[in-house]
Amino acid sequence: MTTPQLTEGIRPRLEHCRDCKRRWLVQRGFCPSCGSSETEMKDVSGVATVQAVTTVHRSVQPSAIGPAPYCIVLVQLEAVPDVRIMALAETAPAIGGKVQVTRHGQTGAPYLVTSEPTGTFG
Repeated sequence: MTTPQLTEGIRPRLEHCRDCKRRWLVQRGFCPSCGSSETEMKDVSGVATVQAVTTVHRSVQPSAIGPAPYCIVLVQLEAVPDVRIMALAETAPAIGGKVQVTRHGQTGAPYLVTSEPTGTFG
């Protein structure tokens, strides 16, 4: 299995309630906060803060970024602080560090920590 190019990707997309303005990661078609069906999908910056990291040394199958070892990273989105994403990384980023998170592929593809953020991602 070849490792995919991790230089380009799709920004995280969150569902957004037009009525109460709440945002969430898993698409539902209704707001879990107020029950409104007035929702839309919006791209958000993938800049995030690393909350936790674990390294997988043995795996039954290769991950989306290749065979073990690889890291599973919990990140908190800077644009939406109440949303956290589990992402994959080739190496362990520092806890508390800033990273860029993207999705490589269609809906359902895993999120990947692709780099340290540089410039403006807003």
